Amino acid sequence: MAVAISMPNSTKTLYQFPEFDIRHKLSQLSDYLKIPQVLSIKTIQIFQELGFVQIENGIMTVNKDAEKKEIASSSIYQDLVQTVKDQELMAFRDLCKKFMNI
Repeated sequence: MAVAISMPNSTKTLYQFPEFDIRHKLSQLSDYLKIPQVLSIKTIQIFQELGFVQIENGIMTVNKDAEKKEIASSSIYQDLVQTVKDQELMAFRDLCKKFMNI
């Protein structure tokens, strides 16, 4: 079963706002990207892990010299994919139980 996690087009957005106060404007960023705030947080964590951004005192700064890396190489991303797989499996199991009780 292949699982794809849709990452917002955040890379382009990052370069539009090379310095961003995530303490006070995270909800505005989520609204702008039209994604839940929790996904904005995960995306920022992934970008930080991969060295695309730095965060100091709540200010996220783009690392313009960052080495190009695949999002899938992030352990945070891999954990997120596994969580989605686990949730799909549990939902399928629950559906099978309901079907068997009909």
